[in-house]
This record gives sequence, structure tokens and C-alpha cells, in this order.
Amino acid sequence: MLAEAALGSPVSPAAVITTVHSQLLRHTGGRLADDVALLVLRNDRSRVPAQCGDTALRRTRPEPSNR
Repeated sequence: MLAEAALGSPVSPAAVITTVHSQLLRHTGGRLADDVALLVLRNDRSRVPAQCGDTALRRTRPEPSNR
């Protein structure tokens, strides 16, 4: 269901929910016997390729505490 709902680019969260809901109703014969929850997240951040040797983009691990 989800793979089919996310076809195309870009896809709005509302379109994914509408498609999954329609397919779920089709799968269950039009009746939902239980509650359903669906969460769609969208990442609008653009990808920035890391530059070789650029330490500003690297994440460092915090030192373990002695507690």
C-alpha cells in the first residue's frame, strides 16, 4: 500500500494518506473493524553533499560519562 501511495515525486502527505485510506477500505471491503492511525512525515530539507575533509559537517560522539 505505502509504496504505491508514494509513487511520484514530490508527494504530499495528504495524498499519501488519501491513497492509503482508499486502499485500506478496498482491502477490508469498505468497513474498518478497528481504529486506524497513520502518520506521514515529510522531510523538506535539501541534501548537501559532504565535502572531503570538511570537519564542520561531521558529527562527533560525546565522551562517555563516568557516572
